[in-house]
Amino acid sequence: METVRHAYLALSGGSYKSRILLKDLRKRLSFDRETQDGAFAELIGSGEADFYPEDDPMSRDEEDERAAFQVADRRRHVIYLHHEPK
Repeated sequence: METVRHAYLALSGGSYKSRILLKDLRKRLSFDRETQDGAFAELIGSGEADFYPEDDPMSRDEEDERAAFQVADRRRHVIYLHHEPK
């Protein structure tokens, strides 16, 4: 999860509570998709992050769809980290 946080902060200019596209975040992560998805699930479970769908289909592209993270019955395209870990 630490690697995900570092990549998120690099993309957000060092700020938590920023909307980051998963297509951009995944490019910065060197581990495989299954490991990424596991880290995302841990972030949800710890309450550190939420994942949101990009509801406007005009703003999504093929790369967004490939990078999406499945949560319950919805594909999520955006990560939002709430705070530093405790």
